Amino acid sequence: AKMWIPIATTDKYQSVEITSMEVPVEYKLLKDKEFNNTILYLEPGALQSQKTIEITYMVKRLERGPIDEAAPVNNRYLTENLLMPVGGGFADVAKDATRGRDVTALMKARALYDYIIDNMRYMKYGNYGKGDANYACDVRTGNCTEFHSFFISLARSLAIPARFAVG
Repeated sequence: AKMWIPIATTDKYQSVEITSMEVPVEYKLLKDKEFNNTILYLEPGALQSQKTIEITYMVKRLERGPIDEAAPVNNRYLTENLLMPVGGGFADVAKDATRGRDVTALMKARALYDYIIDNMRYMKYGNYGKGDANYACDVRTGNCTEFHSFFISLARSLAIPARFAVG
């Protein structure tokens, strides 16, 4: 098998220190050049099939408010992809959810958030966990990845830049 595990990193909102890491095989820490993420890469064999990987962090979080981006928005945060379509039914839902609250992009985003919280159930049922916005919209259930992808599709349908972030 080949495994890629994201490693938490320090940024201006959190400091992260790995206090211990137990990996049953040889591994590499890779750097993603596009997003500067660190990835734990390993190739466990049959002998490691029942083994666990344990990474322990010491994390100090700082409060974070809305981000005020000064740089131009990267187009990838406005366009659709396979699991997060833009427009069509998503635009209709987004327009309905933000009706009367469309003064600023932040107010629209909050309205979309409220809509999702009011209309979806956190439930690990069916084909959940893939971050498929169509599934989330149709079934109205899923785990955090469905909540995120549905929000991103709705936001991008209103030309609000949105991206998936964990941590």
